[in-house]
Amino acid sequence: MKHCSILSWFFNPRANHCQGELFLNAFLEKYDIEDVKKYTDGGYFQVTTEDNFASNGRVDIIISSNDFCFIIEAKILAPEQDKQIKRYNNILKQQTKIFGIPSERCKLFYLTIEGKEPSSGKADFCITWREIAGILMAFATKSNNEYISLTAKQYAKYIRNYL
Repeated sequence: MKHCSILSWFFNPRANHCQGELFLNAFLEKYDIEDVKKYTDGGYFQVTTEDNFASNGRVDIIISSNDFCFIIEAKILAPEQDKQIKRYNNILKQQTKIFGIPSERCKLFYLTIEGKEPSSGKADFCITWREIAGILMAFATKSNNEYISLTAKQYAKYIRNYL
């Protein structure tokens, strides 16, 4: 969960890194999700970790607003839980119903070391920790703060060496 906390800090536009939505935009750019960029300008979204959705489970990272909802399930050594991805897709369907978010703006990212497909349902994107390292490096080059840039580069290096 430490990795999710670090990623959430980078995603959060109101975090003390003072880089706004720069990391999220680098993330969206990597996965060609351009239509939601117009909704992220100004940071009118929230980033939470370990949100509990009762019978649907506890989600690692949620990035959401009234216009979109992204779930990131991060795996390193933990096994996939029973029907986990199916339950997370149910959460996205609820977001569509309750908040009227168009389903094409609700995405599930399955983050693993190998980028493998989940066995308990379909993810919109199967991504790797190495891809996250690349996004961190892209973010670092755009950051206007040398300390935040260095932090992103060091975390990217850690991911590449140890995950």
